[in-house]
Amino acid sequence: MKENTIDSIEYYFDDSSTPPRYHRSYVICIKKYTAHVVVDVYGTIIADETYSISPSTFESLQKASRTLEKEGKKISEGATGTKTRRIFLFSNQEKIYHLIWDSLNDVDPATLDFVSLIQKTIPNLSELKNREYPPQN
Repeated sequence: MKENTIDSIEYYFDDSSTPPRYHRSYVICIKKYTAHVVVDVYGTIIADETYSISPSTFESLQKASRTLEKEGKKISEGATGTKTRRIFLFSNQEKIYHLIWDSLNDVDPATLDFVSLIQKTIPNLSELKNREYPPQN
């Protein structure tokens, strides 16, 4: 990965094709002081939350980003029913890194550790993903 200063991180989890009751996709966008998550069910937003993060948390993410595997695409062409994940890193609003992979391909342990750090910026991610669908008004 390029040795640039990261100023934002985006992580996407696109769920496999399952009935709406079970389908959850989400995106986490992280900047120096905030982590923002949007959870959806086939485009219908069921959660949209922003959390404060500490500068040290963001610094830990920046440091961990240096251990990511080579950027690129690990997709099984023609496969259906897979989950897809994407990591994008930005410096001065310019994309400097991207990695896309599906559930049929492995990534390095350091990449999985980085994903775990990203997910930890959302303290109640499991709760948000488990919100009832369709939303009860």
